[in-house]
Amino acid sequence: MRIGIVQFPGSNCERETALAIRRAGMEPVDCKSYPEATLPKLDGYVLVGGFSYEDRSRAGIIAAHSPIITALKSESEAGKPILGICNGAQILVESGLVPGSTQIALADNKRIQEGQVLGTGFYNAWAYMKPAQHTRDNAFTRYLDKPIQLPIAHAEGRFLFAEELKQQIESLGLITLQYCDAEGGLSGDFPINPNGSSHNAAAICNYAGNVMAMMPHPERTEVGDAIFASMKSYIEDKRFKPSPILQTKTKNLVIASILTDNTAFTVENTAGKHGFDMRLQRHTHIEINYDSEDTFKKILNTGLLFNDQKEFIQTKPIPCDKAYLIRPKDNIEGQNLCQQLQHHFGIQGIESIRLGVLWHMTPFHPIETLLFNPISHECYDYE
Repeated sequence: MRIGIVQFPGSNCERETALAIRRAGMEPVDCKSYPEATLPKLDGYVLVGGFSYEDRSRAGIIAAHSPIITALKSESEAGKPILGICNGAQILVESGLVPGSTQIALADNKRIQEGQVLGTGFYNAWAYMKPAQHTRDNAFTRYLDKPIQLPIAHAEGRFLFAEELKQQIESLGLITLQYCDAEGGLSGDFPINPNGSSHNAAAICNYAGNVMAMMPHPERTEVGDAIFASMKSYIEDKRFKPSPILQTKTKNLVIASILTDNTAFTVENTAGKHGFDMRLQRHTHIEINYDSEDTFKKILNTGLLFNDQKEFIQTKPIPCDKAYLIRPKDNIEGQNLCQQLQHHFGIQGIESIRLGVLWHMTPFHPIETLLFNPISHECYDYE
């Protein structure tokens, strides 16, 4: 399990972060060089703390416009976890990887007690925090159920939310960690709230729960290892795991085309851009559940299953290193085909029809995110 350490000029927490990743049983990978080739091969990412570009203009804004952030947005959409710590959190906020880049700010610290300003700017101390009461499921806090104490060291860590975002922040549970006292009590006053953050926010996440921006430093103490362990657990849950080999007693047809498959060609080229040199073949897969051979012959004779002018039933094994069967979970097209056969052709005895796509690849490379979306599709190892 490989975690990319994302750095910028001025980052300075990469060593502590690498040690924390290793303590959680994962492998840290330096992402300073060739991010376009490196990022898709990794399981998750940590944007480390420091002072990227010397916090010029404001903390995180210059790094937020780096090309690697565009690549990270694509990886976040694929469900991979991204953790931004301190300056990394500021970058995530400015880039919009956590919601509302124009509706969230990390402003200058204010240490306020009973209405009096005790101090502003950089503050370096230990602070207690706990999972927010109504936080949504996310990749980072599944092992936290009580207050923990972590170091903070920042000058611009005060979360502020625009009025139109405050309702979403609360109702959707986007605040993941809140500053508190040792018993978990909340107060907006210093020192319980060390920087004046709105809602005592120490960390927030995106809507999907796989990106978190946090100002405290979990990498600097083993107490924070729970956050990295949670990240590992999330990856284990979400990492592609094919279903058991599909076994049925029904008829499975593999439909091949005599025409050039531009879709397979495009996917091959895209995989090649990520360093995967491979050969892909794509076929239509049809699973038919029926009551008799006579019913099956009637189905074939309708011509609905394939166009015999440019397609044929593949009867010979297709040599490859790996084959996946990808099928939509809702099976709308299969249901529609079944209804046409029953209502328009009067064929009875059809229990169900399922349509899918069969991918054969040589050699095998982990390109599952190009082939299917686990929210809408099922994926099976296929023999």
